[in-house]
Amino acid sequence: MLSLENLEQKAAEFGKAFVAPHTESIDKEARFPKEAYDELKKQGFMGLLVPKEYGGSGGNCLNHAQVCYTLAQFDASTALCYMMHNVATACIATFGTKGQKEEFLPKI
Repeated sequence: MLSLENLEQKAAEFGKAFVAPHTESIDKEARFPKEAYDELKKQGFMGLLVPKEYGGSGGNCLNHAQVCYTLAQFDASTALCYMMHNVATACIATFGTKGQKEEFLPKI
């Protein structure tokens, strides 16, 4: 689980290490930022908006905006893909049925 402490700093370090090295090829090839996306999963960023009761970080919209803004400084495509993931996650967390939350949120 990703800790919310020093989140912007963690996102900046992440962007430098795992986003920036691929930015040029992502833009030239007009492709999905798979390298960064896979690493976002490994480091727990995908669970940012998942409530703690479902194994996530329990972050909020401000945390989401901070990470998206920081990632966008390295690659807009990566930030956009991450943003779309979080919007879908927030919809499940906010409007999903109990069954949907129990099925999907722990997997995120």
